Amino acid sequence: MEPVSVPIQPAPAPIVVSFLDFEAFDDDLNAQLKKANDRSVEVEFYSPVSPNAIPPRIERRLAALRKEGGQVGIVQPQNASNTRSVMAVVGLFSGLYNFMKTFEAASNERAMVNSVKDRDVDLVLERTDQGSVIIRKLVFKKRPPESTADTPSPTG
Repeated sequence: MEPVSVPIQPAPAPIVVSFLDFEAFDDDLNAQLKKANDRSVEVEFYSPVSPNAIPPRIERRLAALRKEGGQVGIVQPQNASNTRSVMAVVGLFSGLYNFMKTFEAASNERAMVNSVKDRDVDLVLERTDQGSVIIRKLVFKKRPPESTADTPSPTG
């Protein structure tokens, strides 16, 4: 029997959205996440963003993502020799609960929550030539389906 060759489909190119700190960014990102299906959506920054000074507009979105069960991952910069700044980012999320209470009242909360409810996000860090760590981009990706391995079968 001859081997069957199956063409490998390349992963679809990500959708790229550039971050600008105004309301139109929220609308654009919501729309892109909604139409992305299985594609990832990358948010790129025009200027360096410190992991210790994440813009409130991004913090609100990360908080909504976590509220909906999403995971926030950290992608370390290459040749990362210390994780202090990464741990500071992780520490930020423990303080987001109180921020979420005020976020609940935002008029566009529902659209934002709906846009991230089935997503996870990676914060991709980069080390600058000066040695500081910045967020290079955010990558919103479709959350993998929950494992059904622990679910008992209906037949017993």
